[in-house]
Amino acid sequence: MFRVVGSIVVTVAALVALAACGDDAPEVDPDAMTTKPGDLLWRYETRDDVISSPAVSDGVVYVGSGDTYLYALDADSGELRWQYETGDGVFSSPVVVDGVVYVGSWDGYLYALDADSGELRWRYRTRGYMRSSPAVVDGVVYVGSADNYLYAVDADSGELRWRYETGDFVRSSPAVVDGVVYVGS
Repeated sequence: MFRVVGSIVVTVAALVALAACGDDAPEVDPDAMTTKPGDLLWRYETRDDVISSPAVSDGVVYVGSGDTYLYALDADSGELRWQYETGDGVFSSPVVVDGVVYVGSWDGYLYALDADSGELRWRYRTRGYMRSSPAVVDGVVYVGSADNYLYAVDADSGELRWRYETGDFVRSSPAVVDGVVYVGS
């Protein structure tokens, strides 16, 4: 069965999993169904808004919250696998590549965390908050910062490869195609 993950904000933030619906949903025997399209499968509450879009990899949902945490939740049950506390809200959307979760935080750091354990591999400090979601291509993490720079950071070591000053905040998420980085500022 397909699962759609989304986020809602009422008085507290919550990550919600819903049964899939739409024309591309697979044929299912109605008598064998325990859930219907649109049924709530699980819900995980955080202590602040969830603005970050979730990333799903190998049965785990990764999502940030304004409560300073990046969460790793079991995609089937919604149970917490691990959480990592940054120095401020996590509004950037995480990306998972080769067993590493990359995410920016409002504290100005780009984080690289082990996808299975949540253990910190490295972090890179910019001089501004990060709302931009990272793009990882050919061993390089590209991310924007409110310090007016686009950064290219080595995905393995966390060392700066280069940075480019745009002249204003970089809140948009970069796209990389054929060796060219596209980003709004």
